[in-house]
Amino acid sequence: MSGAPDPPEIPNYRFVRYLDSGGFADVYLFTQEGIARNVALKVLRARDLSASSVETFQREARTMAAFAHRNVVTIHDFGIASDGRPYISMEYCPDHMGRIMRRRPVGVERVVRVGIQIAGAVDTAHGAGIIHRDIKPANILIRENNEPVLTDFGIAGTRDEQGPTGLTIPYSPPEALRGSTDDEVRADVYALGATIFALLAGRSPFEIPGGDNSERAFVGRILNEAPVAPERSDIPRALDAVLARSLATEPADRHRSAAEFARSLQQVEASLGYPATPFEGAQRRGSSTTLSETADEIDRTRVQPHVDAEERTRMRSGPGEQIDDAPTRIPPPVDTPGQHPDDGANDQATGERNRLPLVLGATAVIIALIVIVVVATQGGGGETTQETIPDVTTPFEFGAPPPVPSDVTVERDNTDAVVSWDPGETEPDDQYVVQVTEGPAAGPAFTTDSTTVRVDATAADAAFCVVVSAERNGVASEFSTPVCAS
Repeated sequence: MSGAPDPPEIPNYRFVRYLDSGGFADVYLFTQEGIARNVALKVLRARDLSASSVETFQREARTMAAFAHRNVVTIHDFGIASDGRPYISMEYCPDHMGRIMRRRPVGVERVVRVGIQIAGAVDTAHGAGIIHRDIKPANILIRENNEPVLTDFGIAGTRDEQGPTGLTIPYSPPEALRGSTDDEVRADVYALGATIFALLAGRSPFEIPGGDNSERAFVGRILNEAPVAPERSDIPRALDAVLARSLATEPADRHRSAAEFARSLQQVEASLGYPATPFEGAQRRGSSTTLSETADEIDRTRVQPHVDAEERTRMRSGPGEQIDDAPTRIPPPVDTPGQHPDDGANDQATGERNRLPLVLGATAVIIALIVIVVVATQGGGGETTQETIPDVTTPFEFGAPPPVPSDVTVERDNTDAVVSWDPGETEPDDQYVVQVTEGPAAGPAFTTDSTTVRVDATAADAAFCVVVSAERNGVASEFSTPVCAS
């Protein structure tokens, strides 16, 4: 493990620890002094300080600050450190879905809920004329309250702007790999579908566990093959159909928008009896629906497909989780004349097989509700006023976080260090996240199910600091107080 890059010195910010690194920047945890707020500082690397990279970095900050959405990471500030490195100060989120899906299977209920919430963020960006272009699990951060937020608009741009070539290949649509993205809204829809697929499977759709996962192999499979099905039995056929459509080879065969993708997920959610997740997109913000929306629009958002008892049981049973791909440049396209997929025929067949009948009773109830409210608001004639129908959804509750590991100890053993801790009250599937935060061995966190780990400290006399967090059912504790050995 290589040493962590040096943090910048910024007035009124106190360095806490190194967090992670991406394609062009490093991320650190700082405390904003005066208001005692923890923030994540994304800092452009010194070797990347070209005029174009600095402009791109600043554009990312402007893009994320240009629109507000509860599921988009909050930007606090942009500035230049004393050593000339630009930085973005944003809210600190202790985890991301790319890491979570590698630790353990992510439940269907949580995956669908995250999909609806992030689709709302993407739809809002599209409404503002912004295309993300790099949606993937690692770019969905998780707040301390377990709410997901979309981040990393580093290669985002407006709809009339030619996108850069830096893409995360495993989550990129075929047309982007061919260099001919005409409908970038549906390109983002593809990435949304690939991300939801990955949260269920623990890997990207075209990754072959133990197989050839080189860039060229990925491009060839994305252009010419069907996704490798997740190895779990609890994924409902209705969700299979939604993902098959979102991952269609031809953009015209996909959902027309992130909003339509979210509505399909809401139907899956309703069919399973899960608490309803409100959709907050470009056209509907907040948790209410106006009377000006058509009955057809409400039907597509609210109607519950029929699912028999056997299917409902199968869908509730349990698992999915793995992959955190940094943006990379696209290799030369694979020359495969005559081998392109059959215009989404497989995806269409999947959708036909899984098409579910609508519950007419639910439609009737919705239409009746609309009629009652319209009559009540018209007041016996005249111009209809714009009232709202409250969206009385049941809030979803995550479990309480596990206790913070205590009594963390670090013992030297030549060039290794043995780290141990007291987990407190445990449950059978508890796991622990360990991160070396200072010294030559500092780097990204890793996960273990043991309460003692051996870490390469690189040198017997090197400084060494470590923190530990507990994770239970997808909910993480705070990190422990750093413990150091010299």
